[in-house]
Amino acid sequence: MVLPLWTASDARQLLDELRQRVPAFPDGFYASVHVADASLRAAVNARLMAVFQPRLASVCRSARLLGGAFINKAPGPRGVLPPHQDWNIVEEGPHRSFNVWAPLIDTDADNGAIQLIPGSHHWQATVRGPNIPCGYRLVQEQLRKAMRLLPIRAGEVLIYDHRVLHCSDANDTPHHRPAVVMGLVPEEADLKHYFGMAGRVHRYRSSVDFLLGGQTHLRPDSLMLEDQFDYDPAPVDPQQLAQFLAGSVLAETSNSA
Repeated sequence: MVLPLWTASDARQLLDELRQRVPAFPDGFYASVHVADASLRAAVNARLMAVFQPRLASVCRSARLLGGAFINKAPGPRGVLPPHQDWNIVEEGPHRSFNVWAPLIDTDADNGAIQLIPGSHHWQATVRGPNIPCGYRLVQEQLRKAMRLLPIRAGEVLIYDHRVLHCSDANDTPHHRPAVVMGLVPEEADLKHYFGMAGRVHRYRSSVDFLLGGQTHLRPDSLMLEDQFDYDPAPVDPQQLAQFLAGSVLAETSNSA
């Protein structure tokens, strides 16, 4: 869902503040959570929490905002993000988790607005994390064609389930496309981290500090291992994808009737 939780003026002010801390962006895709400077990660996170926690409290009751990052899609092809689902950060089934995504400028097809497939979070249960094969790896082109462009203006906030398939194309303008992103989970949900290793999935008890520490792609030796299990589902093929897409269209039509 897209909510008008702040204003374009608020977004411009936050962008000015964050650009003082990050005066230059690299080519491609940038995320402050992945920089080595721990003080920068902490400062950005603290500012985002101060801005968004009170705004989200009015619409996301009994939810916990985990913190966030300053992100940017630079001009050019290196900023392309292929179709994917975000990693599991809770035990899905009992719980859901969400991304809170807010552009700091208006987004559209030219500068790489986010694209998604509504209803794709209902298709099938998946386990997602570092070194875990993507279940949709054989149908990337078909997924891209099925995506729905979602232009979002500065001052609007997109909240979407981490299981939703989404992507974004290249920023074909000469200007950067900055945004901020945060995680949101139910208050009662324990944080998890799933990591593929030696052909098995290892599930760890996670924490906000770990998520914001910039090392989530590495073996998480600092976390407590809770379980490990085999996970090798057959990847989705074009016929299965067509069935998933048809079901999503039917559900959307029924809901709007």
